[in-house]
Amino acid sequence: LKLDVEESIVNCIVMGLLNVYFMFDKNVSSNEKEIFYEKSIEWYNKALDNKTGFVEHAIGNKYYEGNGVSRNKEIAFEWYKKGMEKGDVDSFNYVGDYYEKELKCNEKALEVYLKGVEKNNYECMVRASMIYREFGDKEKSLLFLKKAAKNGYGRAMYLLGYRYLNGSTVTKVYNKAIKWC
Repeated sequence: LKLDVEESIVNCIVMGLLNVYFMFDKNVSSNEKEIFYEKSIEWYNKALDNKTGFVEHAIGNKYYEGNGVSRNKEIAFEWYKKGMEKGDVDSFNYVGDYYEKELKCNEKALEVYLKGVEKNNYECMVRASMIYREFGDKEKSLLFLKKAAKNGYGRAMYLLGYRYLNGSTVTKVYNKAIKWC
């Protein structure tokens, strides 16, 4: 427990430092920026030793959104992969999304989403469901969608209800549609 608390504290400090650093305006002297930058790098390096992937994911977000840095999806993707490798649950969504939408490689995206499913990432369950649906595997598509919906994941509940309402990959059943929507 102590290690988790220490990691959380380091993560919070680093994210605070990085956010402030990225948001510096032109009124801050270059000497102050340099001192702050050196301190933030020290904490940043310490945080990269963490085991959660939180920092890598957060840096990926900075590049993905172009917040304080030039927007660059490729660099963001590399940081998200690092976060995913350390087990950051949200990074699985971004890595899979990049494979799916940017690289047009649904097989690789599915592979990533299924790793996220192993970590009980409900959005990965929804995305795996969508790809299985594209691949024509209605059974697996429904399996993952139901799993996320039964765990109360709103997007999955809506999509499942929509499928029952319209008979999309399932038989139309209005009472099931109402249950999930």
